[in-house]
Amino acid sequence: MELCRRTHEETRHSAVRAIDRSLVVRNWLFGWYIVEYEQHGADRAEYGVALIKRLAAKLAIRGCSSRSLALSCKFYRCYSEILQTVSAKLMTAPQEETLSNIREPPPPS
Repeated sequence: MELCRRTHEETRHSAVRAIDRSLVVRNWLFGWYIVEYEQHGADRAEYGVALIKRLAAKLAIRGCSSRSLALSCKFYRCYSEILQTVSAKLMTAPQEETLSNIREPPPPS
């Protein structure tokens, strides 16, 4: 029974960490889109808070209020270098085996 409890707890914690990572990525991408595409890189769009409210209403997703979108913009501005850091690490990382670069074994002789 203890093994079942430990397994449950470990998988639950793993799921929570995966969700947390996904939300971080989502929030950064929302901020990136709003700042770079809607505000053209400016700290604030000329039309101010109305943009964020309009986008939140258009999204109509639970957890994506105008306040959370404004925080996503702030998060992106604070950590805008994340994309360059990740790209650089991916370029220098050793190539992992993928389905496209694994060769089939030679046929038996």
